[in-house]
Amino acid sequence: MTRFIRAIVFLSCTFSILTLSMPSQTTPQSTQSPATLFTGGPFTSSVAELRSASATMPVDKEYGAQILFESGTYRIAIDGTLQYEHRLIYRVDTEAAVKGWSETSSSWDPWYENPSQLRARVLQADGNFIELDQKTITDTPVKAEDSETFSSRHVRRAPLPGMAVGAIVEETQYLEGKTAYFSGGALYRFFFRKNVPVGRVRVVVELPAATPFKELVHDLPGLSVTRSEQNGIRRVVYEATGLAAAHNSDIDLATNTPAMPMVEFATGQSWGAVASGYAALVDPQTVTAEAQTILPKELPAARLAKIQAIVKQLHHEVRYTGVEFGAAQLTPRRPSEVIQRHYGDCKDKATLLVAMLRAVGIQANLALLSTGPGLDVDPALPGINRFDHAIVYLPPAGKG
Repeated sequence: MTRFIRAIVFLSCTFSILTLSMPSQTTPQSTQSPATLFTGGPFTSSVAELRSASATMPVDKEYGAQILFESGTYRIAIDGTLQYEHRLIYRVDTEAAVKGWSETSSSWDPWYENPSQLRARVLQADGNFIELDQKTITDTPVKAEDSETFSSRHVRRAPLPGMAVGAIVEETQYLEGKTAYFSGGALYRFFFRKNVPVGRVRVVVELPAATPFKELVHDLPGLSVTRSEQNGIRRVVYEATGLAAAHNSDIDLATNTPAMPMVEFATGQSWGAVASGYAALVDPQTVTAEAQTILPKELPAARLAKIQAIVKQLHHEVRYTGVEFGAAQLTPRRPSEVIQRHYGDCKDKATLLVAMLRAVGIQANLALLSTGPGLDVDPALPGINRFDHAIVYLPPAGKG
């Protein structure tokens, strides 16, 4: 069962920025509201505090586990570099959950991130903690969703120790960026509902006050939002309590309406600024002279027929294969490199096609889009990292 999904999705091509009550006889005690619990940092809660939180959420056999607390903390530097910490505290209520929730994991990319850091502890029925053994963490390349894409992303994962019915688990995944994925702005999403009940969720966003910040809140009428600014740092805290579990439906129709309560925020100044920032990466790669070597020797005079002949030649010369290591996740390769390899991902092929068309006097531009499934990019939230595909845009004849 996947429990930790980073709230950042990166540009790629398929191309395609986060309990169970202990036996009641062990420690009879008063309970606290979820809103008053877990105000300290990770792994600072005492046994009594964890058991008190667990007591506020009685076992419900409909669910294999219940989440006592979840948090996501985003710290964004002036250049867009991100530090992200996801924290989860949950109780295991069934044998199925012992198996299904038995590991912790996090993905990372060496291009712009340091290796993700995993920590966890499991509270046993006897009141003792068992810590995650750091020597059990593995790090492996992430297998792409298809056989035609190769990625530099890695995943770190480890088995959780001492898992048993009634155990209370606390885990964190921490990611520290080395550089910004895209300095022109990113879009982040944090979902507040899981497939099990959640006692309390807290999302913290910290970034320079000078950094653009736009937000949307979906289906969270009781959400508490606290805003502050100190020493040039803007801080926004979103909190919700008592979230019911999401229920899957047999009817799953495509929709642009958020299917779960969530907060979205973006750091782009505007869509124009995002487009200009990406153009600064793409334009130097779009070398028209390099594309001339694979143009058809004879081209029809009519514009549409000429375009069709060029597209046919492109697909004949270059197959789709994505090698998205490092900056190649975001920046297309030059036409000469794509032609030499005879393969490229969608942005590589689209950039080559743009160069080929421009070489014969046809105006063309690279365009990004989000193919889904899932939500479209919202016009109010400028950020590049929700796009997952590239195509070529041709202005009407005589325009552009």
